[in-house]
Amino acid sequence: MYVYSYSKMQLSDMDHSYAKICIIIDIYIYIYIYIYIYIYIYIYIYIPHSTSIKT
Repeated sequence: MYVYSYSKMQLSDMDHSYAKICIIIDIYIYIYIYIYIYIYIYIYIYIPHSTSIKT
C-alpha cells in the first residue's frame, strides 16, 4: 500500500520520516490481518474439533 509512496518521498528528511510512519502503519495493518486470520482459523477449525471430542 505505502511502498510506492515510500519510494516516491525520499526527497527531504521530513518526507523520509513520513514515509517511515507509513511503512510502520502498513506493517501494523498486515499484523492485524494475520491476527484476524488466526482468530478465524481458531473459531472455525479448533473449536468444532474440541466440541466434537467432548460429545
